[in-house]
Amino acid sequence: DSRSMREVMALEDQIDAYRKRIHQQHLNEINEHKYSYTAGSYYNELISICEAIGDHALKVSESLSGKV
Repeated sequence: DSRSMREVMALEDQIDAYRKRIHQQHLNEINEHKYSYTAGSYYNELISICEAIGDHALKVSESLSGKV
């Protein structure tokens, strides 16, 4: 229903905002040399995976609601 889709869209927006925040934090910590390049690469990949999960959840919700 449309209420569920609004809730899913709101969650997707929250995920996007969180991803942006942790990505900026990640860049700051790289500049401060808080961890190795390898660890930073893994952390960056984790950020990307979390974003992909949110995108997939949104697509599944849209599909189930018939909006796609």
